Amino acid sequence: MTGRRAALLAFLLAAAASPAAAQQWAPFQPGGAGFRVDFPGRPAINADNSFGTRYGRSVSVTATVETADGVAFYATYTAYPRGTASSEPDKVLDTVRIGRTAIGTLRAQQRFQFDGHLAQRDMIDWHRPRRLVIVSLDVTRGDWLYSIYCFAPPGLENSPAIQRFLASFALLPQ
Repeated sequence: MTGRRAALLAFLLAAAASPAAAQQWAPFQPGGAGFRVDFPGRPAINADNSFGTRYGRSVSVTATVETADGVAFYATYTAYPRGTASSEPDKVLDTVRIGRTAIGTLRAQQRFQFDGHLAQRDMIDWHRPRRLVIVSLDVTRGDWLYSIYCFAPPGLENSPAIQRFLASFALLPQ
């Protein structure tokens, strides 16, 4: 009986020390952006960045959490000028994929409808500055692009935390 208690105690201590057990999941739902996603911690926000795109000046915001196991979780939402990106969602998604594969190799890709909007899931072996795997979900809605993605060390790309993060994404009324 004592051996069982010691084994149970050792198991509980090991589970408590694991990154997944230590994570406090927090919802991220920026007002007016029309989506929500759960992060494995409170995200840092890179506030409104305005930049030029093929559609004109766009505004993008990125939220980030990095966990102890080296996985970086990101949610980026971009608002394009009214009436621009909505006419070619395929090109918007193609541009995102091309950007990610500029220094990486596309391992898996899937285009589909997410709540009636064009979306893609990709897995990319990223080659620089260090070897990582990008796991992403990109969803277009009108002139908005939502990108939920992770940079993970090889071997962690299918972790329960990444799966939970991607599965928590939901579109909300704008």
